[in-house]
Amino acid sequence: MKNQRFTYLMWLIPLIPLIADRITKMLVLAYLVIPKAPCYGLNLLRTWNSGISWSMLRTIEPWRLITLQSLLIIALVVYVALQMRKGSMVVGELLLIGGAFSNIVDRLMYGAVLDFIELYIGPYHWPVFNIADIFIVGGVGIMLIKNWRERHD
Repeated sequence: MKNQRFTYLMWLIPLIPLIADRITKMLVLAYLVIPKAPCYGLNLLRTWNSGISWSMLRTIEPWRLITLQSLLIIALVVYVALQMRKGSMVVGELLLIGGAFSNIVDRLMYGAVLDFIELYIGPYHWPVFNIADIFIVGGVGIMLIKNWRERHD
């Protein structure tokens, strides 16, 4: 029973990136009218990404991206459920699901994903991203570390 309760609680993890991303995007839409540079190396600016990472696939119709992303999330949810039944830790996968789902919400609401964080060093700028993207990349990083540790233990 205790293990089952833990399993149910694990499914709350995707709410962390979802809620964090939705709140920050609401604040950006409400208050970030002109770009701001709070410190060197960081710009805050409102931009819309109709593609996926680094604006790839931006010429594809939004419904196709939504369908593709939804199918990938469903496949990942099924994978996570199967892994949880085996007792595997799936925190990275759950963070990825929450971040990806939040970006799908943007596509459904606005037809594009709201990005607002830009990092730079001198003339070198990283593509603009959002909080969901941080959780997606962090989730993938956790998955890679977990996979590497399992292969080397």
